[in-house]
Amino acid sequence: MFLITGLLSQLDYKFWTNEVNAKERLPMIVGQDERGLCVAVEDCFCKGLPVDEEKMVCDLEGAIMEGALKKILNRTVSVREVKCNVHGDERCEYEVRLQ
Repeated sequence: MFLITGLLSQLDYKFWTNEVNAKERLPMIVGQDERGLCVAVEDCFCKGLPVDEEKMVCDLEGAIMEGALKKILNRTVSVREVKCNVHGDERCEYEVRLQ
């Protein structure tokens, strides 16, 4: 688990900074267990969009995290959005699982 935590901290600025508007969206690890992590993004790009309780819309950020971790760890990783600002949650959260 320490390996994933360290990798996410290394990826923060490279993969989670929006260079277009220089607004940082750094992930925070808010939970972990033997199978993976729960990663939160407080200031996700979807923040401020109209609330639609039927939808979670942050597939792009989850896909970036999944692809980067797969490449670095050279193993299967799955990332699934479990909370979203657009869904009415206070922040976006992702479940990261190693397989």
